[in-house]
Amino acid sequence: MKTKLLHSAALLGIATANLGVVVAAFTAGPASAQNECLLDTDGDNEPSAGDSTGGAESRDPDGSLENFACGPLADNGIIQADHATAIGYGATTQNGQTETSSSSSYGGSYSTAVGNRTRTDGPDATAVGASAYAMAGGVSMGRSASAMRSATAIGAYSEADRYGTAVGRGANSGLGSVAIGYAAQAENPSGETGNSVAIGYGTIASGTNSTSLGGRANALGVASVAVGYSADASGENAASMGYDAVASGRWSTALGYNAVADAFQSFAAGTGSGANGIGSTAIGAYSGARARFASAYGYASYAAAENATAFGTLSSARGLNSSAFGYQARTDHNGSTAIGTGATTTANNQIMLGSAGTQVVIADIDASTAAQTGPVDVVTIDSNGVLGRQQTASAAAVATVRRTMTDLAVVSDAQFAALDNRVGALESGFLDLGFRLEELDSDYKAGVAAAMAQAEAPFPPEPGQTGYAMRGSTFRGEFGFSLGISHRLNTEAPIVFTASVNHAGDDATGGTVGIAGIF
Repeated sequence: MKTKLLHSAALLGIATANLGVVVAAFTAGPASAQNECLLDTDGDNEPSAGDSTGGAESRDPDGSLENFACGPLADNGIIQADHATAIGYGATTQNGQTETSSSSSYGGSYSTAVGNRTRTDGPDATAVGASAYAMAGGVSMGRSASAMRSATAIGAYSEADRYGTAVGRGANSGLGSVAIGYAAQAENPSGETGNSVAIGYGTIASGTNSTSLGGRANALGVASVAVGYSADASGENAASMGYDAVASGRWSTALGYNAVADAFQSFAAGTGSGANGIGSTAIGAYSGARARFASAYGYASYAAAENATAFGTLSSARGLNSSAFGYQARTDHNGSTAIGTGATTTANNQIMLGSAGTQVVIADIDASTAAQTGPVDVVTIDSNGVLGRQQTASAAAVATVRRTMTDLAVVSDAQFAALDNRVGALESGFLDLGFRLEELDSDYKAGVAAAMAQAEAPFPPEPGQTGYAMRGSTFRGEFGFSLGISHRLNTEAPIVFTASVNHAGDDATGGTVGIAGIF
């Protein structure tokens, strides 16, 4: 027996613009036990023999009439499905055979597919929208939306892996992950990311257990967090918060606009701050900690050496293990410390307090003095401001000085005058002695120069011949010269007479005569 319901389109509330026909009624028959829409294919707006189901197949063999198919080629497609609904051209509810689970035997029970070529695969699945797809327990809404087992995908081209949620056009969530926003991605390229969250336009959370919040924010490292437009957390357990903040080191943290923490366990907080060394810390706008374990605190503070610390606006610590405290305090030397406004070190291992014009005040010095025990020293300071200490004078030494000063007071003015005359005479004697010493020095140098210039005439080889020689010299500013002559007598035995003259300085002149022969 067939039953026709007039005005069934109103009863079912189904729009038919996409089908190009009007739903007029549905039919049921005990022989086939089917529930399908009767389409007004002849266009007379009345149920008639010319109407048909358009090839819809509800496939309800047990006669319970619990399944429903409406639309050309709509098909529940399941022999054992119960309470399945397929509405739309080519809409299909499958039996979940592609799912290897104990529930696949229940087919597409309680599943719903609505839309052109929409498909469900498994029980309790819902797919709404052209080419939407949902697996068992999944929900997909939107064109080409896809939801895997127990996942939810809402928005055109959205995709949600098992137990995940993707909301927004082109959103994509991985295993147990959440992606909300246009083109939000909570899945890594391998597709194995789990428990990640990406919320915002173009956000990416590709690390396992990562969280990304804000337009184009990227949480790429495992358990990383990126919050803010274009924030980037690519290191493992890294966190970045703020526009363009970057935390790329493992366990690093960057907070603030354009803050950067790119080393292991580094921390940067403040606009434009940067922590670039292992274990480094930079806090304050434009602060910078550029070396291992360096720390910079304050606006534009800067720590550039290992273990260096800069504390205060525009403070700078550039020496190894150095520290600068105060506005514009600066340490350029290893192991040095500068304390106070404008304090600047000048040597290694130095402590500089303040700058030129700075007063150093110690509160309640009386209390400090009262607390002293044992011998005490006095503090001294040199012209460079370097502090030192010196023992204080004893009572006995002070008494001795007092007696000496008393004895000096006894000396009369006449005694001082006589002493002055004697000192003057002694001074004249020293001056005269100086002149003589200078004269002796000149004579000494002239004599040496004359001796050095001594000329030795050669021995004439033949009787009656005469030889000569000339030499010059210089010694400590004095010049000398010498002339020597030798003459051989015309004798059988060779006999030669020699003579020479030397001169140097003003009046250093000398001469020699001699005889020589051979036997």
